Amino acid sequence: LAEGEDSIMATTLEWKKEGKIKHMGFSTHGSAGNIMKMIESNKFDYVNLHYHYFGSYHAEGTPDGKGGHGNLACVEKALELDMGVFNISPIDKGGRLYQPSSQVARTIGPQMT
Repeated sequence: LAEGEDSIMATTLEWKKEGKIKHMGFSTHGSAGNIMKMIESNKFDYVNLHYHYFGSYHAEGTPDGKGGHGNLACVEKALELDMGVFNISPIDKGGRLYQPSSQVARTIGPQMT
């Protein structure tokens, strides 16, 4: 996030100002705390991150800085700031919903069996 004269961020912001790029975002597999710092910087228009209905193979269990864990607080903050949010592997690593476990199928009901 460094904005020094020769930094990537400074160059990218200049290109955005010149209209060479329209939106700037980031994709991450990082911890919830680091993701939140990036979101709260107000330097990005969107974020790609892991958030799943049934837990998360990555960043689940990491403190979110808001008293919880995982990336839910990051998603909520990004939406509050009117950022775009793209989920990485929402139905794969987030519970393999395309091929649910028997426990998930039983819990959801006949729609999943």
